[in-house]
Amino acid sequence: MAEKIGIREPDTRTEKEKEKDRRKKRAAKLKKEKEKEKAAKKARIKRKLWIKAKKKVIRLKLAAIGIKLPEEDKKAKARKKREKKKKQQEKAKAEKAKKLAKEKEAAEKGK
Repeated sequence: MAEKIGIREPDTRTEKEKEKDRRKKRAAKLKKEKEKEKAAKKARIKRKLWIKAKKKVIRLKLAAIGIKLPEEDKKAKARKKREKKKKQQEKAKAEKAKKLAKEKEAAEKGK
């Protein structure tokens, strides 16, 4: 009858038991999160491998037709990446300098 009304019985467990339950719940939650992360990592790796395989298949199909794509070596690729990063940094510096110049000019006009 008490359950139908919505009155709960007082918790008679000891503090130790309650703490034990909390730990169990937390451990289960962490385990679930870990499994999720593991699955996500596996999926990322799978995706990367799939993309690599797809590129290789395309390369092989083109080779079968007689078209050979030049393979870009890793050093050249790394160099391009560095150059691109350097350009971006220079661009950012230029933008910052431009902004500072504008602010300085505005401050001078304000005086």
